[in-house]
Amino acid sequence: MPSTLTIDVTAASQGERSGPRTSEGERLLLDGDGDRHSLKAEGILAYRLGSFVEAERLFSESFTQNEPDPETLIYFNNALVSQQAEFVTIAVVVSFNGETAIHTSKEILRGVAQAQREFIKTGNALKVVIGDDQLDPQIAQQLALSFAENPAILGVIGHPDSDMSLAAGDVYQQVGLVMMSATSTAISLTGIGDFIFRTIPNDLIAAQTMATYVSDELKSRKIAVFYNSQSDYSRSLYQSFLDALGPQGTVVITADMDGQAPSFDLAQFMGRMEAEGAEAIALLTNASKLSEVLEIIQINQRRLPIIAGDALYNLKILEAGAVNAEGLVVAIPWHILVNPSAIFPVSARELWQGDVSWRTALSYDATRALSKALQETPTYDRQSLQNILADPNFSATGAINKINFSPSGDRNQSILMVRVVQGNRYGLDYQFVPF
Repeated sequence: MPSTLTIDVTAASQGERSGPRTSEGERLLLDGDGDRHSLKAEGILAYRLGSFVEAERLFSESFTQNEPDPETLIYFNNALVSQQAEFVTIAVVVSFNGETAIHTSKEILRGVAQAQREFIKTGNALKVVIGDDQLDPQIAQQLALSFAENPAILGVIGHPDSDMSLAAGDVYQQVGLVMMSATSTAISLTGIGDFIFRTIPNDLIAAQTMATYVSDELKSRKIAVFYNSQSDYSRSLYQSFLDALGPQGTVVITADMDGQAPSFDLAQFMGRMEAEGAEAIALLTNASKLSEVLEIIQINQRRLPIIAGDALYNLKILEAGAVNAEGLVVAIPWHILVNPSAIFPVSARELWQGDVSWRTALSYDATRALSKALQETPTYDRQSLQNILADPNFSATGAINKINFSPSGDRNQSILMVRVVQGNRYGLDYQFVPF
C-alpha cells in the first residue's frame, strides 16, 4: 500500500518561492472551494519533491473522487509529462482575485486542461505552467517577464482580462514570446504586434452584432448605455458600439459607472433615462461592476429590453437577477446548445460533468492552436512558433470551427446572441439559450 504523506497544506499553497504566483504542480494556486483536500495537497508535495509517479496517482485520485477541478487535471497531466525524457512547455495566465475572477479562471483552465489531456493522449508531451496575475497590471507585467526569462516556455495563453492583456502584451511582444488570448476583446490589443494572437473576435464584431440587434430587432432609436471608463475592455466595446450605432441615427444616453466618479448616482440616472425616453439599455461594463449591473436589472423590472457584452455572461445574472433578468440578451462567441452533439461539447460535458461556457471553448481553442503549431514547427523555439501561427495557411481544429488567424493575429469568428429564459439547465430557475 502506498504510504500516506502528512503535510502542511498552507505550505502547499505558498510553495517555496517569492515573486509572481506560478505553478506546474508544486504549489496550490486555487485556494478554497474544496481544493485543500489532502489528496491534492499530497500530490503537490510529491510533485515538488520530484516524485512524479506518486504525484500522478494522487492527482488522479483527487480528480476522480472530488468535483472535477481543472487545476488538479493540469497538475495530473504535468506529472505524466514530467516522466518523459522530452516535452514542450506553455503557460496559461488566470486571475485568482475575487469570486467572479476565480469563476472565470476555472472556466479558462477547463479548456486548457481538456486540450492538454487530449494532446497527451495522442502521444505528445505538453506541460502547462499556471500563472496568477491577480487582476493587477503590475503583476501581469511581472508574470510576463518571468515567463520571458524561462526559455522552456514557448507560448502563453492569456490574460483573461483585456486590461491585463494590454499591460503584459508589450512585454511579450518585446521579448518575442507568443501571447494568445481566449477572452480579451479590446481592439487596441490588435495593434501591439505580431506575437499577439487571440481566438476570440475583437469588440468590432461584437459591437456590430449588438448594434444590428438594437436597430433591427428592438427597433430602438434611443438607448441608455452603461460603461466603465476605467476598463480597457469596457471603453473598447463602448466606443465600437457607438461607432456601429452612428449610421443608424440612434440617440445614446451615456452613464460612466467608474467607481472613481462619486457624482454618479445609479437610481438618479435610471430616472433621467426613463424621463428622456430611453427605449433600451446596453450594459457594456466589465465584470467588476457586476453588483451595479444586478442593481440596474432590479430597478428596470423588465420595463426596457437589456443587451449586454460577453463579460456579463455570468451565472450571477441568472441567480441574483432571476425573474427581472428574464429576456436579457448577451452577445457571446459560442454556446454549447448551438451544436450540442459535436465532439467538443460531448467530451467537455463528460469530463466536467456539466455544460461549459464560451470561455472554456475558446481557451480550448487557444491550447489547440498552440499545440498544433508546436507539432508543425521545425524547431522548438519562440520565433518558429510565431512563424507557424502567422502563416496564412495555418489551421487547427477547435471547439467551434477551424482556427486560423488574420495578418493582425485576430480570428474571424461570428458572434451569437443568447437570451435569459426560464429553465434549470444550470441548477437555477433561469438559463441562457441561443436564439
